[in-house]
Amino acid sequence: MYTRDDKNGVKGQFRFFKKGEAPDGWVLVNELRNKSGDVEKFDQELIDSIQLTDGDISERGKTTISSRWPKFIRCFDIFYDLLCYAPIYKDYFDHVVQTMIKDNTFYMELRTVIGTLYDLERRWTPEEHMKFLQELIRDAKKKYKDEFLGMKVVHLEVRHEPKDYLLQRMRDKLKYQHKYDDVLIGFDLAGLEEQGGNTLDIAKDLIEIQQEAKQQGKTFDFYFHGGETNRDTENLYDIILLGTKRIGHGYALRRHPFLMDIVRDRSICVEICPISNHILGLVNDVRNHPGLHFWNHHIPLVLCTDDPGIWQCEGLTHDFKAALMCWNLGLSGMKLLALNSIKYSAMTKDEKEHAYSIWEKKYNEFLDFVLSNYGHYLKQ
Repeated sequence: MYTRDDKNGVKGQFRFFKKGEAPDGWVLVNELRNKSGDVEKFDQELIDSIQLTDGDISERGKTTISSRWPKFIRCFDIFYDLLCYAPIYKDYFDHVVQTMIKDNTFYMELRTVIGTLYDLERRWTPEEHMKFLQELIRDAKKKYKDEFLGMKVVHLEVRHEPKDYLLQRMRDKLKYQHKYDDVLIGFDLAGLEEQGGNTLDIAKDLIEIQQEAKQQGKTFDFYFHGGETNRDTENLYDIILLGTKRIGHGYALRRHPFLMDIVRDRSICVEICPISNHILGLVNDVRNHPGLHFWNHHIPLVLCTDDPGIWQCEGLTHDFKAALMCWNLGLSGMKLLALNSIKYSAMTKDEKEHAYSIWEKKYNEFLDFVLSNYGHYLKQ
C-alpha cells in the first residue's frame, strides 16, 4: 500500500500499485511508518486523517457545515482509493453486512459511486463493478438467509462535476441498468449545496434521459440529496418537480411550508440523518433538529446513518437512540420509523411482504424479551 507524499495531489491519499510501479510522489506506507520514529503517533495521525475527530468538531470558528465540510471531504479523498481496491472492497462489504446483522438491520439501500473499483492490473468498468457487487449481495443473502435480505444501491455523483461528465455517467448507467435492476435502483447528486451545482442546471437533460429510458421500456428513478443546508436552496423545488422518490437529508425543508405540504401529500419520504447533521454543524442540539417538526406534520420519514465511519460510529442504533431520547417519540414512534424503512424502500412487492413478515417476527421477539426481563417495572 502506497501513500502520496508530495504536493501534486492529496497528501496522505492511499492507493495500491504493483511493486516498483508506483508513480513519482508515492511511497510505501510501511517505509514512512518505520522512519517516523514514533509508530504509535504515526498510526494515530493516520487514523485521524480519515475521521472527523473531537478536535475537528470543537475547533474554534468551525461551527457551520461550510467550515467543517473541507475536512469531511478530505477524509474521502484520502481513503477512497483504499476502499476501491477490489480485494479490500470485498472485505469491506463483508464487514458492512456483519455490522448490519449485529445492529439488527436486515436490509439496506445505500449511495455509492459505480465504476471506481480497480486491481493491480487496471481500473474496472462500471458494468464490472455492478456485476461484482451483485455477486457479493447474492452470496451474502445465501449465507445469512433471513438475517440479510439484501442491499440495493443508488448511483451517486458529485453535483459540482462538469455537466457533460454527469450526463455521460447517467447515460452509461442507463445502458447497463436493466441487467442489474435487482440491485441498481436510481441516481443521485450530492455535495455541499452552498457551493453551487444546482440541480436546475441539468434539469432539462435529466428529463430527457428519463424520457429516453421510458422509450426503451426502462425506468430512471431519482433519489436526490436536497436541503442539506440551513440556508435557502432552490434544489428542494427542483428535485420535487423532477419526481425524486426520496429526499436525502431535507434539512432545509422546514423553511418551505408549501413544499412540506407537497412532500406529505405525494408521500415523498425524507431520509433524515440527525447525527450527521449535528456533526457537520447544521444543528448544535439534536433536540432542535427539524425531524421532529416533520414528524408532527405527518411527513414520511426514515432514519438513516450518513458516513458513520468518519465519526467513528457503526450502524443505525445511534440515530435511533438520538430520535428516541431527543424527540420523545416512544416505542410506537420507533416502530413506525422502522416500518417506514420497508414501506418507502425500493424493494419489490414480494420482497416487502417477506421483509414485513421477518420484521414482525423480530419485533415480537423483542417485546417478549422486554416483558420477560423488565415487565415487573410496568406493575410498579
